[in-house]
Amino acid sequence: MSSEHNKLVSLLDLLDDETEEVKKEVMFAFENYGLMLENDLSELGYFLSDFKLNPIKEILEKNRRMWLKLQWSKVILIEDEFLQLERALELLIKFDYGIVYNPNLEERIRQLSFKYLNENSDGNVLDLANFLFIAEGYEGCKEDYYNPLNSNLDYVLTYKKGLPISLTILFMLTAKKIGFHVEGCRFPGHFLAKAFVNDSFLLIDCFNRGKIISDKELRVMADESYEPILSLIKEKTTIRMILIRILSNLYKAYELKGDIKNKEFFEELALMI
Repeated sequence: MSSEHNKLVSLLDLLDDETEEVKKEVMFAFENYGLMLENDLSELGYFLSDFKLNPIKEILEKNRRMWLKLQWSKVILIEDEFLQLERALELLIKFDYGIVYNPNLEERIRQLSFKYLNENSDGNVLDLANFLFIAEGYEGCKEDYYNPLNSNLDYVLTYKKGLPISLTILFMLTAKKIGFHVEGCRFPGHFLAKAFVNDSFLLIDCFNRGKIISDKELRVMADESYEPILSLIKEKTTIRMILIRILSNLYKAYELKGDIKNKEFFEELALMI
């Protein structure tokens, strides 16, 4: 065991000390340990959820925010949009599950695309939508909509529920692996997918089991704003726009939870893009 690990074990043992002076010194040591604290704790078999770590939970959460901000500043410089999206999503997963957690997101998406191809060797993008949202059962999380984990693609892949944008992203990334063209679509108050077939596209509501939105339904949804909304739909939704929307969902979710620190943090990340 390294000297740093020995030091950390000693600090952990002192967390239970009831002497105020000792408590103060121990907390000061943890606060100044650095961003490797969570990594070193995991090597000792400790994780953020451990009851033993309750006294330093705020320090660990603060470290995660600092770590994510540092990594985020690097990810937003990636020029390849889809690679940038995948890396950003992985960072958000690590923020939730721990910086030592390995999301293996690209491999999970690849396995999903392989499963589709094994069952639909000559299918098209609409067959992929049916595969994801009917056969595989991915759908909108309506009961716990404002749970921040609904923006976590690892969580979405595991529990097959998510927000309109996270389900659309799943569709986009899987389509990309197969060679289909799917983009996001910033419909007001919702988020849809644009699935391209030849030179035209169809709007797909991933939140509602891959429902295709007809022009008639679009007119009803848009009401008197049909023409402006149609113009918006035809515009390209960039990955930058998608990332900002994800962060917007997160700071709204944390605001509803009363977690002002994380709410303000995700607002700050959005301003970095």
